[in-house]
Amino acid sequence: MKRNRCSMRIGHVGIIAMIVALGAVMGCSTSSTVRQVPRNPANGPIMGPLTSATPAALPVSEEVMFSGPPWCSPRPCVGLSAWKQLVSDGRVLGGLVIAYQLVPDWRPLAQRAVQQGTRIYAQPLAPGLDGEFRPADNVIVINSSILGEASSVIGAIAAHEVYHAATIGPNGQFANAASCVSNELDAYATESHVYEVLRRGDERTALSASLDGLIQQWHARQLREKVLVDSSDVYAPECLGGKIPAD
Repeated sequence: MKRNRCSMRIGHVGIIAMIVALGAVMGCSTSSTVRQVPRNPANGPIMGPLTSATPAALPVSEEVMFSGPPWCSPRPCVGLSAWKQLVSDGRVLGGLVIAYQLVPDWRPLAQRAVQQGTRIYAQPLAPGLDGEFRPADNVIVINSSILGEASSVIGAIAAHEVYHAATIGPNGQFANAASCVSNELDAYATESHVYEVLRRGDERTALSASLDGLIQQWHARQLREKVLVDSSDVYAPECLGGKIPAD
C-alpha cells in the first residue's frame, strides 16, 4: 500500500476506524548510549542496500535512543531496539522514535511490525509518493526526497506505512476491495493522529501543509474523499483493479 500526496478537498463523510489494538506494550531495557535528536536528525545510513531478507521474528524490547529538545526533553525518547537493525536511515529512525515516545497508542503497531521483521528503507520513489509498504518483500520504503522534512513529518509518514505493515503483514492480501480501502483509510487516520501529536507549528513546507490539511479532513471525517476521489489514480487500481471512470 502507498502513501500518496495530493490536494485536500471536501466531500461526503465516512466514519473512520481508529488504531487497532495489537497487544500490550512489552518490557524494556535501557541502553547506556543516548544520542541527541535535533529537529531533523541528520544521521547517515546505518544499513546496506535494500533487501527483502528479513528475520522470521524479532524480540520486542525498548531502549533509550535519543535525548534533547524539541521532542526528547526533559524525558529522553525510547524506541525499539530492533530498529537499529531494521531501519536504514537515521532521519527515518528519528521520526519513528519520537512517534513511539509521544504516541503510546501507536506503539503496538510498531511492535507488530518489528516482530515480523519489517525493514524500513529510504529510497527514491515516484514524485508525490511519500512511502509504500511492499508485502511481498516485507519492506517499507520512505521516499528519500522527504528526508529534509522535520522529524514530525517523517514520523507521521512512517507511521502510515507501519500501520500497513502491522495490519497487512508479509505476503498479506485483502479479502476484497472494501477491506483494501478500509485499510488505507485507517492508515491515513493513524498518520493524522501521529502528526497532530508530533507537530510543533513551525513546520513550513508543502508536505507539512498537506499534513495539516489531512488532520482537518480526519476531524471532519472526510478521509473517504481523499482515498476514493483525490487519490483515486493511486488507490482505485490498487484496491478496485482499475481507475474510476470520469463523469
